Amino acid sequence: MTILNEKSNFNDDSTRLSWTKTQSFEVELRNLTVSCEIKSGLVPLPWVKGEKKEILKQIDSLRVPAGSFLAILGTSGSGKTTLLNTISGRSEELIVEGDILFNGHKVFPEEIRKSVGYVLQSDQLLPTLTVRETLQYAGLLRLPNTFTKARKMEIVEEIIGELALRDCANRQIGNSAGKRGISGGELRRVSIGVQMLSNPGVLYLDEPSSGLDSFTAHNLVETLLSLSRLNKTVICTIHQPRADIFKLFDYVLLLSKGNVVYYGPTTGIVDHFAALGYECPYDVNPADFFLDLITINSQNEKVEQESTERLGQLIEGYKESLLSKPSIGLASSSAEEMKRFVPESRNTSFLYQVLLLIKRSFQHIIRDKSLFMARLVETILMALITGGIFYNLEQDIGGIKSRIAAFYIVVILQPYLIIIATILHYSEELRVFDREHYDGMYSSVAYWCASKASNLPFEIITSFIFSSIFYWMANLRPTLVAFLWFYLVLTLVQYASASMGHMSSSIIRGFAGASLMANLTMTFIGISSGYLINPATFPFYLDWISYVSMYAYAFSALSANEFLGNNYPCPYPPDDIQCALYQGDQILSRLELRSNDIGFNCIILLVIATFFNTVSFLALRFIKYKPK
Repeated sequence: MTILNEKSNFNDDSTRLSWTKTQSFEVELRNLTVSCEIKSGLVPLPWVKGEKKEILKQIDSLRVPAGSFLAILGTSGSGKTTLLNTISGRSEELIVEGDILFNGHKVFPEEIRKSVGYVLQSDQLLPTLTVRETLQYAGLLRLPNTFTKARKMEIVEEIIGELALRDCANRQIGNSAGKRGISGGELRRVSIGVQMLSNPGVLYLDEPSSGLDSFTAHNLVETLLSLSRLNKTVICTIHQPRADIFKLFDYVLLLSKGNVVYYGPTTGIVDHFAALGYECPYDVNPADFFLDLITINSQNEKVEQESTERLGQLIEGYKESLLSKPSIGLASSSAEEMKRFVPESRNTSFLYQVLLLIKRSFQHIIRDKSLFMARLVETILMALITGGIFYNLEQDIGGIKSRIAAFYIVVILQPYLIIIATILHYSEELRVFDREHYDGMYSSVAYWCASKASNLPFEIITSFIFSSIFYWMANLRPTLVAFLWFYLVLTLVQYASASMGHMSSSIIRGFAGASLMANLTMTFIGISSGYLINPATFPFYLDWISYVSMYAYAFSALSANEFLGNNYPCPYPPDDIQCALYQGDQILSRLELRSNDIGFNCIILLVIATFFNTVSFLALRFIKYKPK
């Protein structure tokens, strides 16, 4: 992606995304209770109601002023991530009671997700794109159509500068699988930039400093503070921040066992706990001191009882304090900040989404040298190896039998490797899709269309390379028409196999689960190809397998392409019955394949690929995977 030099009118507020005049929301919680349903039994039944367990308990009159920076602190199991997910509209699996308000207006999860940015604890980005390209694609997909392309690129550059990413803007993202890229702190800032490009009223972050060294964590929190000063409401969970980081927050929310222990200005937390009889020593990090104070110690029964009683006193102390009363100790939002809440439209047109995703997918595939070269080298090596095994086949009985074996190897082995490569590719890409689709960057239909269009050329090219090497090395039927049919059949069976790999990845996220599903399916339908077992001998309850097996139709097509109407030299007298062994039509008859019509077999292969593609489309459309 290149940055255009087209000039924009920076004074036109109708088309400019200004970081000083952006929409900001005051977030308020009223009588909020969050619980989950725990079902007992070895196999939980969906129609049987389970026990209701509260995760967050009656959070009321909690208001976060617009343009402020709030940190949610708590030990493991305190409910801080649950709270963050709830107020960001991401708690579909939980039972939420009470109200969430933006600028005084009650909002629902769908409205919240359209209006906020959410930075996950794990960064889900394409590793082969540069920082600038990642943000440019996000900007082109998320910024509204009222902005020109040039203005969108200018906004991306503003974000890069604001997040101090200029030094690494042209470096690839990288990943933990060995592909070198940017640092952890830079990666977190890129994830923040992706969310900022939607111009959210509130920016949520789940453990943004997790896995970072203390220096990088401090710089990141300072960046978040600067964003809040640009009129963004920033709310994050954080685990045991350093003292200098703790001081950067405007407000602090302490949670323990789903209860609010403190909510108010950071500057007032020491005095609040001191008034309850727990004064923080001068030389101790306040965050560590207060987290230790609200943690239930289960070392032994006596200590556990003491810490439980102390926590109860602290919770009651907060409830009785002025801090728990509405508007006490909190800054008031201005009338401009309290303007009516209106979710903003972020999506671009469907066609534009498809074209952008195709371009991005091409870049990702070509730049992923390990996968791209593996597929290319694998295709050449497999063609040379199988071509060497079946090199220059004779036209005798042994050569005829070897031809049949060669067709089985071609329709089984090469497509199997294609399946594995496809699943490996999508196991990484679909994690990015889950995050971007959940954020509303594009539709599942647009992604499906782009993924199909961007991968098809590689199936065509690799099958051509394989066919060109293997076909002539094996000394198959020496005509151009026969070669082209061989190439078409191999392309279709590879495409069907790749579609099955895509389907498996769409249904089951993760390389291991998708590979298991694809391997089981391939093994099940592979035995009916017509080589290992003659389809005519199948028992009636398995007979249907050969009718749905892409390998059976591919094997039939390759066999018919080689043998139909093709007679090999017979070493016996012409009227000898053994000459039937050298007649192509008789060979096909003995194989008892479903169909000797090459065109029909190719159409069925296309139908099977279409079926796999349809299932993958439905899986992407209706099976929701919440990004983590």
